[in-house]
Amino acid sequence: MTAPNRARRTCGWAAALGIALGFGVVPGALAADPPAPQSRLESPMADLAVIPSAPGSSADTTPDLLVLDADPVEPNQARVSILRRASSWDRVAVHDIELGESDLDARWLIALGDRHYALIATSSTTAPGDGRAIVVGVQVRDEGGAPTLVESGRSTIDRAVEDAGAADVDGLGSPELVLGLRPRYDASGSCGTTTLDILDSANLAVRRSIQRPGQLGYGVIGRFDPVPGDDLLVGAAPDCPPGGQGRSGLVVIRLRDGTVTTIGPGIAPPDVPAMPPPLRLPEAGGRDAAVVALNDGVSLVDGSGHAPRMITPGPGVPIVAGPDTSGPDGSARLAWLANDGLHSAHLRIGRDGSMHVSDISSLGPDQIGAGRWPLIVAGTANDLNAHGVASAWLGDLAEAGCPDLVVPGAIEPCGPVQLRSGASWVATRLLAILPIDGRRTALVAAGMSWDPKAGVPTSPTPWAAAPAGWWRHGPSTPFVMSETRASDVVYFHDFPVPRTTIEPTTGRDGMTTMPGFTGTRMFVTVQPLTDDEDGSTTVPGMRDAFVAPTSSDAVARIARVPVPPGNEFGRDGAYTTLSLGDIKAAGATSTGRWGVQVVAINDWGEVGEPVVGTVTRDITGPTLNLETPFTNPVWPFLTDLSGRTEPGSKVSVDGATIDVDQRGRFTVVTRLAPWPQDIRLSATDDSGNTSNADFSIVGGVDYRQFPWALIVALTLLGIVAARGLRAAGRRPGGFEATPWSLGTLDADAMPEIEELPPGAGLARKRTP
Repeated sequence: MTAPNRARRTCGWAAALGIALGFGVVPGALAADPPAPQSRLESPMADLAVIPSAPGSSADTTPDLLVLDADPVEPNQARVSILRRASSWDRVAVHDIELGESDLDARWLIALGDRHYALIATSSTTAPGDGRAIVVGVQVRDEGGAPTLVESGRSTIDRAVEDAGAADVDGLGSPELVLGLRPRYDASGSCGTTTLDILDSANLAVRRSIQRPGQLGYGVIGRFDPVPGDDLLVGAAPDCPPGGQGRSGLVVIRLRDGTVTTIGPGIAPPDVPAMPPPLRLPEAGGRDAAVVALNDGVSLVDGSGHAPRMITPGPGVPIVAGPDTSGPDGSARLAWLANDGLHSAHLRIGRDGSMHVSDISSLGPDQIGAGRWPLIVAGTANDLNAHGVASAWLGDLAEAGCPDLVVPGAIEPCGPVQLRSGASWVATRLLAILPIDGRRTALVAAGMSWDPKAGVPTSPTPWAAAPAGWWRHGPSTPFVMSETRASDVVYFHDFPVPRTTIEPTTGRDGMTTMPGFTGTRMFVTVQPLTDDEDGSTTVPGMRDAFVAPTSSDAVARIARVPVPPGNEFGRDGAYTTLSLGDIKAAGATSTGRWGVQVVAINDWGEVGEPVVGTVTRDITGPTLNLETPFTNPVWPFLTDLSGRTEPGSKVSVDGATIDVDQRGRFTVVTRLAPWPQDIRLSATDDSGNTSNADFSIVGGVDYRQFPWALIVALTLLGIVAARGLRAAGRRPGGFEATPWSLGTLDADAMPEIEELPPGAGLARKRTP
């Protein structure tokens, strides 16, 4: 489907439910930036299937997994692997498939039974023109007790593949591969034709092609009419141009001969390609029915001429349906999303086509949570529009033979017919329940892709989570996987909500760390800033944080706190890293400041409160101190000198590295001579910034630390005082007190001058 055609699959049903999906634009590369994976499950996957165990295997044997890697070794190759569970999941077989073309980058699996799979590699939906595809058969075989992967055939298709499924076309018990090709239009863009190719499962050669005028929407494969063999119940728009008024509706296409039966014209919305996908339910007698969203309500339809049977009136979107193995034959369970919340019901379908609805249970938005409800609605809308399947589960979780119903935001455990609050499962999907180490273990897929133009990130859709009769619409988003106890899904009432913080600085290379529990994904929007600019301090709501518009040079990225091999997610605190250094403003050669917004989602699909902040590149070296004691042992004795730096830094002494504890403390062990000598220290922090410092140390008593100025001053004062005392001690006798010395002269006192006669005074008397 070309981009304009894909746009036809809009949220028309979401609008009918009053769901407004805001679209913010955050251009730029959307790339995950995790640290090196610690577990094979942490390597991004494009698809995954559970390989049925070999005949005769114990029920406690953990089945192998078939994985299609998200990151190919070469652009024109697809790598498939077999993983086997020991203490952790290990790769035991690898096969690289040559595709011949490098632009066939939309890749997915379809299981064809008997450990046989079809790999579809096709032009993406955004590629212009008709596109092209190649289909390769892959079979799992056991040779000498070891599994191997063998190609079983291939076909080249001259148009892109947009839908595919496995169908027993002839009713003989052997599934074939059915492909829905991209519609082809004439030069005016009208009167398009959609082709259904049916390929032989043994060699993937094309057996038959069915031409349909117009465009096909979402569908489901099952036995909807009395003739043996599977059919495709699908929305169809045969008018010219496609999607026109009047003849759109639901049809049943018999895959063995192309016969078309229309189901009640006018009962479906006019824009049929935008209808939510139908869900298959078994009827009594080996026939199937489908749950669909019609104009007047959620209803049950088939291809046998029965009128649609309404399950619930009013707008609603079915999200999961299946047989209730704990009830009598013909029993089924169903869940749907509506304006007023989530609902579930039990159905009983009779052989005559009759239907009985019972045990309706509801959970309103206020019970789900005011903050969670918009996310659940938006996430479900994105899942259905992008991939045609909601993130939901109906099957045995905690114990065999006791099916549990799990939908975004709610769970209806086996036993009491009552919905209660459950995990949100936003951008996350429950895949399968496997026996691992003697207990029932749930495999959970965590989506690692996000397009802010579409809003809340979609949940992954690997083949392991395929609903019955899946008419698969395109590839899954890339994902990683985790394990958890299946009982936790049922028994938990309050699921942990992730939290995160933004570090204010990065390393010199622009790398920053983000803390969180294992399995937490960080959906990050980064806005490069100028040196004197600060990022936004306004914290958006949880839903708006995924779609809030930003400037044209903003970038969206995803980072994940990895789960160690064999561990369950959410058990331990850890951190992940994210590189900001390559995110620059338009025309800038480098950037040292970024405005960052982070929304955390854990592997329960719970969404944390968004956080915002400004991050600055760290270009300052760490602090570095060394004690210089007043006294030290003298050579040849050893001296311990205590120092301190920033925690996490590495310290070296004259080029030799020494140990630093978690608080940044270290000890320099050396021998000191009794004179000044320099010790050169170097410290490098986690950001790569380095500080150097020289410290001068003296062995013995460090005479340089004496207060010499004070000592000199005191010495001089002492000398002056001592000389004064000695001078006073040399005077003979005492002295006579006078008014001058006693200070008793009055104010008029003046000295008297005695007049002497001439020749008196100091003149000497001469002797004759």
